[in-house]
Amino acid sequence: MFRPCVTIGSARWVVLGILLVVAAIVPLRSTASVPLPPGGLLGGGTTAAHEPDLVGPIVNNIFFPFVIRNAQGAVMCQGRLQNYVVRSNQTHDLHFYYHLTGLRGGGRMLSVLTAVFPGPVFVDWRADQLPGTVPPVRAARVGGSLIQFFFQAPGLLCEQSAGESRPFFIKTTAQRFKPAGQTTLFATGGKTVIPGTFEPQ
Repeated sequence: MFRPCVTIGSARWVVLGILLVVAAIVPLRSTASVPLPPGGLLGGGTTAAHEPDLVGPIVNNIFFPFVIRNAQGAVMCQGRLQNYVVRSNQTHDLHFYYHLTGLRGGGRMLSVLTAVFPGPVFVDWRADQLPGTVPPVRAARVGGSLIQFFFQAPGLLCEQSAGESRPFFIKTTAQRFKPAGQTTLFATGGKTVIPGTFEPQ
């Protein structure tokens, strides 16, 4: 994949910051993943053609079943969170992927918050021929080491006919990982916390 060279405080970072502001005003189709910080709109996603270092083997893959209920106990959204790790063939760095699938319940998925990612990262969603229909539209760093992906309001509908996200990812420079992270799924009326998701080590 194309590996943007960004250093905090460098001229390149300033230029990218300006480009992100422009993109927020006039959304364009993305051709490369977005650096965090500053984060913001994810545009039209990215592909292996645009970023060849996205290509690599899946080194671990887990499906986490979940149920989100409202205060009255009604199921708002349930399904599975697929969490997998890809090692780039080009850089050997690790990319951490998330994919919501099999959703049902009648509510809407609002956002996904995951930890812990303290270092410099890039984020986006995959626009190639991968499963899923609805991508996140925005990403932000929260509290220094948490990263949150947001779906377009009013959210990703949790029903079988439409209930599957596009795969979205966090691209890191890590060489190792561990199943010690935590991912929180926010839906209309409630949330659920999934322990044991992958994070850099």
